[in-house]
Amino acid sequence: MTAITRKLGKSFGWVGPCLMAGALNAAQLSLPPSAELTFEDLTDSDRYDLPLAPWADGRLPVEALTGQVLRQAWRVPGAGFSPSQTAAQLMAQLEAQGYRILFDCSDRSCGGFDFRFDTEVLSAPEMYVDLTDFHFISAADADMESFLSLMVSKAARAGYVQVIDVVIGALPMAQVSPEPQTESLTSQAGTGGLAGALQRNGSVILPGLAFEAGASALGDGQVPALAELAAFLAEDATRRVVLVGHTDAVGALDANIVLSRRRAQSVLERLTSVYGVSGSQLSAEGAGYLAPIAPNDTAEGQDRNRRVEAVLLPSR
Repeated sequence: MTAITRKLGKSFGWVGPCLMAGALNAAQLSLPPSAELTFEDLTDSDRYDLPLAPWADGRLPVEALTGQVLRQAWRVPGAGFSPSQTAAQLMAQLEAQGYRILFDCSDRSCGGFDFRFDTEVLSAPEMYVDLTDFHFISAADADMESFLSLMVSKAARAGYVQVIDVVIGALPMAQVSPEPQTESLTSQAGTGGLAGALQRNGSVILPGLAFEAGASALGDGQVPALAELAAFLAEDATRRVVLVGHTDAVGALDANIVLSRRRAQSVLERLTSVYGVSGSQLSAEGAGYLAPIAPNDTAEGQDRNRRVEAVLLPSR
């Protein structure tokens, strides 16, 4: 049995098979007794951007909350874990105890890839999010002094529940989250390199992959980022990444999605043919121009948007 007691008389933790969440009158959220705490961090003064609507039109509507923030990740062993059923049970329990559901969605209705990478998610291996099977909930207590988000997803052999709880005195003004800051390999040289970036953020831009406008072919020669990624994957045969291609905003969306997928496939083929990575550790997808990291109204911005990212998936 594990219990985590908050300051200010608040508590948030598992008690036997129950997750306790809430303000003055703690809500008890029942979950399987086999659940294991994999991460916990309590900060007395911090900020959390609470999603309130799906990702759309290049941004994620949020409430910028400032106060005492508790972040937790829980792992529920078992291949039969259902994110949708678990989320529905948690939401029903919250409502029964006086919580107001501010927003709930599942994978594609949340905004899919863009929602996942524009909202805060704890790093692997403590937390995993399957882009095709996750559920998100935002809620507030009756006094609007305690705000809660739940991210529920799964890997092949376990379910994962992320909890972020914020205690404040009043509801802040709505804001829009900034563009996601995806770290490149070179920016991580002093903090764990590629492995550190992938395990901390879940994704990383692969530098040194130059794509001309409208082209998907990679140039000849060695690419240090691919060598580093190959070494990371070779260390553990259960590691997997999906390569996600991106384009600038020139042309139709359908054509750009095809082009971005071809760019990711070019990187996959280089990793397998030149660097010896097993094809079972790689997959390729394309997001077109739906996830820019720079404005598309300048040549420099378009060049930055033509990229491929590596996204860490749950180990098999």
